[in-house]
Amino acid sequence: MAAFPADVLFAPVRQIHGFVLACLVDASTGMILGSVQDQDDMPVPVAAAGTADVIGVLSMMTSELAINGGIQDVIVTLDSHYHLIRVLSRGPGREFLLLVTLERPQSNLAMALREIRDLSADIFEEPTGAAAADSVRITGPDGLRTDRFPRTRLPSRRADLMPKEGRS
Repeated sequence: MAAFPADVLFAPVRQIHGFVLACLVDASTGMILGSVQDQDDMPVPVAAAGTADVIGVLSMMTSELAINGGIQDVIVTLDSHYHLIRVLSRGPGREFLLLVTLERPQSNLAMALREIRDLSADIFEEPTGAAAADSVRITGPDGLRTDRFPRTRLPSRRADLMPKEGRS
């Protein structure tokens, strides 16, 4: 089996301001399916296992409280970091977790969540029409889609919204 192309999968997330770490985790086992990080000060196995534990506890809590619906996102805010967890489901018993850690002072939480949601949609959406004809499909473990299609990126900083001649 070919190596999981984590660099291809996580390329959009690495562009988020304040990026520290991203990993794809099997929700039932806590096993790391792919990861990338820009700083070596955060142990990926600990982050992956903790992510699986957090989702497991929240799932038990919501089922005990008879709350309908599944978990979509979990945001953990610390003094210096955001830990963003996105639940990706491929059907019953096939859940994956996308963990993205950001340095809090350098990141925009709303823009980061948007990028993570876009990435999760890209992982599971099938190409159609011209995109399907022009694409090369790269798959990782369990058939997860890891090929990337061009899309419009929104500006991630307020300065990017201003016309260049209006900047001082």
